[in-house]
Amino acid sequence: MDASFLPLRFHQHLLPELTFSRIGDWRKQIIKNRLPRKLKIQIEKYQKSGQRFLLFVPKVSDLKNTLETIESFSEIKGLSVHAADPERKSKVQQMRDRKIQFLVTTTILERGVTFPGIDVIILGADNQFFSVNAIVQIAGRVGRNKDRPSGLVLALIEEKTQVLIRASRQIRFMNEKGLKQLNNVQ
Repeated sequence: MDASFLPLRFHQHLLPELTFSRIGDWRKQIIKNRLPRKLKIQIEKYQKSGQRFLLFVPKVSDLKNTLETIESFSEIKGLSVHAADPERKSKVQQMRDRKIQFLVTTTILERGVTFPGIDVIILGADNQFFSVNAIVQIAGRVGRNKDRPSGLVLALIEEKTQVLIRASRQIRFMNEKGLKQLNNVQ
């Protein structure tokens, strides 16, 4: 069987690679209304720069506490969204319209939606709810704009899992194919 690869994205740029950062038990910290230090530092950078981002969490039950904890120390405006959220379309539109700076979300936004020039943080990326395909699709949310074709894909983890290793390899494989395609065109 023949296979076709589409290694470059629509704007002819490579997929941003994962950046891994180890954190402790983030749920315990969130429940105590504290953000993991590395997440707090990143959000402070976004507050200063105005950079828009998606923050993916493994479960719907993680949304409320994560959003409330961010709001308790930060002035940036965001919302949470999941598949069964009756206001899902409105919240996504607010992000598109730049009325909010971020969304805390589940994998509902891993595909099918574009917010040009955003970054992504995956909190608990080592959780079993994130598959190889989900991680790769989440990484694909980043950039998506010819003026800012790449950006940060930050995976905050307790440990590096086989799923994360395979997702990282898949992204690098596609990028190698994309580089070859770009070199053949030039």
